[in-house]
Amino acid sequence: MRALIIEDDESLARATQIILARNEIDSHWTATGEEGIEQARAQTHDIVILDLNLPDISGIEVLKRIRAEKCTTPVLVLSGYSSVADKVRALDMGADDYICKPFNATELIARIEAITRRSRELPNAVLTIGALRIDLRRKVVRVGQRDINLTPREFDVVEALAKRPGAIISKENLMLILYQGMSNVHMKIIDVYICKIRKKIEQATNGGDYIGTVRGEGYFLAWRNSFAIAPPLLNENDALALAS
Repeated sequence: MRALIIEDDESLARATQIILARNEIDSHWTATGEEGIEQARAQTHDIVILDLNLPDISGIEVLKRIRAEKCTTPVLVLSGYSSVADKVRALDMGADDYICKPFNATELIARIEAITRRSRELPNAVLTIGALRIDLRRKVVRVGQRDINLTPREFDVVEALAKRPGAIISKENLMLILYQGMSNVHMKIIDVYICKIRKKIEQATNGGDYIGTVRGEGYFLAWRNSFAIAPPLLNENDALALAS
C-alpha cells in the first residue's frame, strides 16, 4: 500500500511516515497543496492523508480540485480543526474520513485500512435508472455522453438512493449514510441536497422526474414510470450496511 501525505508540519509528517512504515505502508510526503494535487492526479497512491491548514492553498481547495478532476483515491483528512462545521465541509468536498489532531496511531491505521478496504471492494459497476448512468467507481452520474455536475456529497446521496432503487430512505438514514452518526449536523441539509440534485437531473434530462418523496417517510430514486409502485421502506440496518 502507498500513501500520499500532504502536510506542512515536517516533524508531524515524518512521525506519520514512521507509523505507516511500521505497518508496511510506503509513503510520499509533500508540504504544499499544489504539489499534493499534482501527486494525487497521478492516482498512484492507495490513500491521501491531507492536512487542511497548508501554506499555499487550503486542504479544502485541494479536495475540491482533485475531486473535480475525478480523482477517486480515498482521502483521510488529518487536521487540527475539530469543529463539526470543518468536518462537514471536508466530507462535503469529498473526504472519506476525518481525524482530529492529536491522533492515536492505532486509530489512524485502523481508519486507513477501513477506507482502503471499502475502495478495493467497490464493484466496478454502473447502475442504470432510466436515462441515468451512475458509475460507482468514478463517482459520476451521466446522461448520454454528458456528466451531471454533482458535488461529492450530492453524488453520495444519489449513490445511496440508487443502490436500493425504489426503496424509501428516510432523512435520518441518509444522515447516517452521509455523516456516520456525526452530531450537530442539521437534518435540513438533506432537503437542500435533494432540491439541488433534482434541479440538476431535471436540467440534464429535459424535465426527467427521478427522485420521489413519500411525505413523512423519506425519498426514493426511480424512473417516473415506476413511481406508482409502493416501494419498501429502508430500515436502519440497511442504512448501516450502505454506510459501511
